[in-house]
Amino acid sequence: MIRSFLLAIRNGKYTYDEIFEMVNELDKKFKYAERNSCLPNSPDMNKVNELVMYLNSKVLSI
Repeated sequence: MIRSFLLAIRNGKYTYDEIFEMVNELDKKFKYAERNSCLPNSPDMNKVNELVMYLNSKVLSI
């Protein structure tokens, strides 16, 4: 889907103004999601490292 969309842009299916209108709409959605997200500002690196170690141990034990 992304590939076909990018090819459509390259092939002139959208005007410059249409593209930036899409960008502005996506930017509004991202900003809304950022304000209304329950995600923490930064990841819990201890949990990330534990997950990496767990996944590595599973791969190595195969």
